[in-house]
This record gives sequence, C-alpha cells and structure tokens, in this order.
Amino acid sequence: MFRGSLVLIIFLVCIKSFAQDPTPIASFPFEKDQQYQIKILKLKVNYEINKDLVILNHITDLAFIYKDWETVIEFQQELILQDPSASHYFILGAAAGFRALKVSPFSSFSYVKLMKLSFLKSFEIDPRNLNVLKAQVDVYASLPGFLGGDIEIALKYVRKIKNLNIVEGLIAEAEIYEKIKQPDQAALMYKDVFREIKTTFLSCFFFREYLKSSRRDLGYDLGRIAADYKLENDLAECALDYFASTYEMKDTIPEAWVFYQQARIASVLKGSEASKNFILKALLLQPKFLEAIELKEKLNL
Repeated sequence: MFRGSLVLIIFLVCIKSFAQDPTPIASFPFEKDQQYQIKILKLKVNYEINKDLVILNHITDLAFIYKDWETVIEFQQELILQDPSASHYFILGAAAGFRALKVSPFSSFSYVKLMKLSFLKSFEIDPRNLNVLKAQVDVYASLPGFLGGDIEIALKYVRKIKNLNIVEGLIAEAEIYEKIKQPDQAALMYKDVFREIKTTFLSCFFFREYLKSSRRDLGYDLGRIAADYKLENDLAECALDYFASTYEMKDTIPEAWVFYQQARIASVLKGSEASKNFILKALLLQPKFLEAIELKEKLNL
C-alpha cells in the first residue's frame, strides 16, 4: 500500500503552503458510512478475541481505504510491535501525515513527529525503496526549519533516488525547486523528465507498462506537471488515462482532480469541447470544485 509522493505527499502538515501542486488529499465520510462501521467493528472485535496478525492487517488496510487515519495509526502501531517492517512504518508515517492535514496546526505537531520518526525508521530498514526515499525528500523539503525541514538533506535523498531511477530523481528535485519558489529551475528539470521518458519509451503502450510497476501516483504527477508547465501533452494524456483507468478507492488523490487534469490536457490537445466531458465528471463528483468551475468558464463551456 505504498503510496509514493504520497507525493504523495502531500501528506505533510504544511506541504500545500510550499508546493505549487494544489491537489488535496482525498477524504471520505467514513463516520457516516454504515457499511464501513459494521466491517471495522467486526474486525476490531475479532482481533480482541484472537489477536491474529492477519486480522490486524485487515483492519489497517480497510481503514486506509476509507481514509480513517486515526484507526490506521492506532492499529498500525500495534502491527509494528508484532512485525516492524519498512512497509508498516511507511504506512504509519503516511497516515500520521494525512491526519496532520486534517487537524489544527497546534494539534498537528504530534502527528508530524510521528510521521518523521516512522519514515526515518522505514528508511533505515529499506534504504533503497523509492517510495521511502521520496517520502524523506518531501519531509525535509516541505517542513519549515523549526519542524526539522532542511533542503540540503532533501537534496541528499534526491541523489539517492537518482542512483535508482533517474525519472523519479529528476521529479523529486524539481518538486524541491517548486517548494522553494524557483519555478524556472523546476521547469528546466521537468523538461528533462519528459525528455528522458520520450527517449526511453517509444509509445504510450510501453510507457503504460512502465507505469504499472512504478510509484502509484506517477501518472497523475506527470499529468499535473505537463498541464502546469505546458510540457508534452501527448505523454501527459497517456499517463493520466492510465491513472484514471486504474483508479481505486484506496487512492489518496481525489478522482475529481484526475478528471480536472485530464480536462486541462484535453483542452490543449483537442480543444475545449473535448475537455467538457472531463470537467462535467469532475463537477459531478465535486460540485463546488473551484478550479474546475474556473476552467469551465475560461473555455466558455
């Protein structure tokens, strides 16, 4: 259930204050969902009786899907006591970061601390995992200094990513430049990202095969980047189509935002009418979606 830039990331208490990407974290009204409440209660009761590791995993998996971050945190900590793996620490860090975005700034400090410690522990166990490394970049690049942020440390993690995957490394570095308000430098690096992809993958088919085994949010990120910086719309369309066609409830990017990015790309590639269907889909899911409404008005739809 590694989310990646879980961008990610995305899941930092102040990330949206620093990054250009305005994409929010998906939420779900799990408190009012009777089906979820029945399922999670049954699992919790069964765990109290059996203390079975499989049941514990089911609890955290289900809670993550429904965006019930407090339940994920509580039972993921219990899970780590029994199985302290890198992936379990990573999920705990992600849930803590997501939760930090939902509470007051004062209340967020404890969640930010838990997030940082969990990601660090995950890195110590699995220092070559791209999702773990990306999370560390996001932590140090997004948090202010008084919370432990440090651009130099973030760049050290970027170099580790580049040694494993040049595309992900370039994206991670460009995102840092976005966060520190250097969009021109970010744009140059994003051009390198698309140049690398075009050189490596000769068609959308082969690129989609690459996306299948990549960080989950990579397709969305490339679409957002292309729309923001006016880069390689054909590749962006391919990436977004793949993400949209494989979208699941467990994803932490709101589906309405996927349609919105598709609309932005379609308006450039095929004209305003081609983007209309995507805009309507976005507004159907999120009627007060300001960015989608503004795009609809801009295109005179």
